Amino acid sequence: MRLALAALFLAILPFAGAAQPVGNDARWREGGIGTMASIQRHRQILSGIPAPYRSMRAPSTQVTGKIARGAALFGAHCVSCHGSMGRGNGPQSGTLYPHPADLSWLARVPANRADPYMYWSIAEGGAEFYSDMPAFKSKLSSTDIWAIISYIRSTGNNH
Repeated sequence: MRLALAALFLAILPFAGAAQPVGNDARWREGGIGTMASIQRHRQILSGIPAPYRSMRAPSTQVTGKIARGAALFGAHCVSCHGSMGRGNGPQSGTLYPHPADLSWLARVPANRADPYMYWSIAEGGAEFYSDMPAFKSKLSSTDIWAIISYIRSTGNNH
């Protein structure tokens, strides 16, 4: 039990400073919250996501109009922060800290790892990463979330 507690303490120690309020204060920008958010995103996709999302897989990719629907939804809900190419440089990105994630790298991660992570990120939002990304689980249907993921994946080789 002591070993487990020590391991938990060591695992969360790097994030202790990141639990402080986020603002536009420059001290959070230099190697602080933004770096921690990026590290946490990458760790999460490599180490796993919460159990309810872990086994999620995209429904058939052959659904007519799925990518077009995903493009429309991405335009309506994601472009302002993530930009038209998904690189985290949308018109609102300059006002957000940490900056929105660059989605282009996710499009190239194998689907069995990236898809559950993307679904979880879209559904639950960015609180896990100390970001302002909203949770879309009450705004978008599961079908719509998968359409956005399909669109992001379809554009991965074009970035």
